Amino acid sequence: MVPMSGFYEWRQMEDGKQPFFISDADGGVLSCAGLWDNWKDRATGETMRSATLIVTDANTFMSQIHDRMPVFLPPDKFEAWLDGSGGVDILTPAPHGTLRAWPVSPPEASLGHCHRAWKSASLASQGPARL
Repeated sequence: MVPMSGFYEWRQMEDGKQPFFISDADGGVLSCAGLWDNWKDRATGETMRSATLIVTDANTFMSQIHDRMPVFLPPDKFEAWLDGSGGVDILTPAPHGTLRAWPVSPPEASLGHCHRAWKSASLASQGPARL
């Protein structure tokens, strides 16, 4: 699992793309289904560690921004994900009302600034948008 305070997604607009920050509706931590693995780089022989987030089709809320979203696991599904007993049945979109989103500036959503964007004063002052 990958804990996160939120994530960024970009929505296509008439005049370009608009980034949004999406977080838990109550301000809590989101627990995303994820996988990791160690593998050996054939060119260097170096052992690498990589990870990925599991995504699914967007729920109604997220479909206003993008066509997919991370799979967020509720606490009662943690053990099933971690021990492998949950199968694909637990890889579903988040229930309605569990997420909030608000627009951010493109620099805030860039890779170089992602780790600081959630602390941004503009995020705190704008608050969540009703989409």
